[in-house]
Amino acid sequence: MAQQTGAIIVSKDADFVTLATMEETGPPVIWIRLGNTRRQALLSWFGPLIPKILTLLEQGEKLIEVE
Repeated sequence: MAQQTGAIIVSKDADFVTLATMEETGPPVIWIRLGNTRRQALLSWFGPLIPKILTLLEQGEKLIEVE
């Protein structure tokens, strides 16, 4: 469904990474490699990364790993 709607999957789950690498036509996956944290801390950490992530998506990257 994500591919049909043009969505991007953002997940901490490695299973999505496996799916992203198996299918070339699948939706892009942003894999968050950060340990357990509170929601606000996660959002504060992730926010500044968005411009770089968008650039990588525009360049056609299908799997973006952020640590």
